Amino acid sequence: MSSTLDSQYIRKSEQRRLDRWNVKESSQKVEFIDTSDGWTLALSSYTKKPNKKYPVLLCHGLGANRLAFDVDKQASLALHLANQGYDVYALDLRGHGKSQKPRAFSDKRWGWGFNDYCHKDLPAAIDHILQQTGKPKLHYIGHSMGGVLLYSRAAVQDPRIQSAITIGSSLDYSGTDSIFHSLIKFKALGNLLPAIPVHWPSLFSSWGAKYSEKLIDSVLVNPPNVNLNLYRKMAAVTLHPVSSKVLFDLAGSINGKGLLAPDGSCYSTLLKDRGYLFPILSLAGAADKQCPPVAAKRFGTQHLIFGKTFGHAHDYGHDDLIMGKNAKYETWPEIITWLEKNEGVCNG
Repeated sequence: MSSTLDSQYIRKSEQRRLDRWNVKESSQKVEFIDTSDGWTLALSSYTKKPNKKYPVLLCHGLGANRLAFDVDKQASLALHLANQGYDVYALDLRGHGKSQKPRAFSDKRWGWGFNDYCHKDLPAAIDHILQQTGKPKLHYIGHSMGGVLLYSRAAVQDPRIQSAITIGSSLDYSGTDSIFHSLIKFKALGNLLPAIPVHWPSLFSSWGAKYSEKLIDSVLVNPPNVNLNLYRKMAAVTLHPVSSKVLFDLAGSINGKGLLAPDGSCYSTLLKDRGYLFPILSLAGAADKQCPPVAAKRFGTQHLIFGKTFGHAHDYGHDDLIMGKNAKYETWPEIITWLEKNEGVCNG
């Protein structure tokens, strides 16, 4: 359901892409909330007839938006969860999707970092969802950086999370063959630009894949495991520029120095020292170039890898863990099973 209010923070170029791809979102409404430092965030609600004990918060990855979970009705994890009886909310972090974006000559500018997401955006979203639903806790599902944010909330032992699922995420990519080790060479670009246009390669791939499937970006997906048109749509509408400070912060999880909390402590060390206040299922794709299984298995209380070796139709890449050809038959059931298993478990 769209309205003028829904689209107040969507740039004209984004809206044109949404219109061109005929994006029909499954959300019932969009709620706007404010963070402690004055940013307005969008929460898309996918509620049908909720009958589960706890609501679900979905959080997208680096540079992405809520459409990572709802790019098309046939590949909408958000809609699937709502149809299963969950009260579902998908967050657009600041600068993403329908949330407030930086603008010239305003007090909202580029320059936020990972900890602004972690300690301002997420708490605001969690507080709002629990207030709206009257529930004491929620389930959290995070894709890519959304999962890294979850691990960071786990490290500070957020008592409002009942259980969690990370999809292609880790707090430590050091010593692995992650593509991030190659991309970190471009870190210096952040000294020149307030934001990095990470969406440009995806836009090119979306256009080029129409003419050659060889131009499907294997950093985003494992090409044999995606529907071409669905991939092109996803690559065209789900990504945004990224604040350079966010990339500087995340570099610590790649070079071995660690992703740091505001007080200078390392999230991975905190998590290992304090232990898990709530259970976390880590999902990994056998062909994920961003977060290979060896990195994904470093954190979480339970782990699943999706690939031919494990009886699946294809090896999974990064985004196809959510919207791959057989995701609704292979990864989605595991997500539902985990949520159901942790509906009645008492944590903390």
